[in-house]
Amino acid sequence: APVGLASVGVAGSQTGKLLPTASPVDVLDFGLGHAEVTLVDFARALVIVNAVDVLPKFGYTSLQQIDLDTAQADTKLCDALETLRRQASQVMGMGDCSGKDAPKLGLVSPAEAVPDVPRGGALAFRYFVNPGRA
Repeated sequence: APVGLASVGVAGSQTGKLLPTASPVDVLDFGLGHAEVTLVDFARALVIVNAVDVLPKFGYTSLQQIDLDTAQADTKLCDALETLRRQASQVMGMGDCSGKDAPKLGLVSPAEAVPDVPRGGALAFRYFVNPGRA
């Protein structure tokens, strides 16, 4: 079902722009490859990472394999995500985010069809305050 959402004055609240780089998709390096990301500032700065670009490098085949315990235990994955978060912070104009909680980071999977939902699908999303601290 459609969800209505209304808000006032939250776009660009941390960076001054809804899309801080003016691009809907940017590409950042996480050490083992590149990931497509969307950098958005809508009340909070957020780095949305395409999970398909990152997870296979760490032996995962789907985002559903990443629960809280797995995310916190996989230090190599967390290090790569923190690398993405720090790069994103720089290109968003937020400077060095080491030791800070912004920007936030999320992994998103491609939509999967949902039975009986016309034109619908389900996204999987994992949200991190800081990688290593899911």
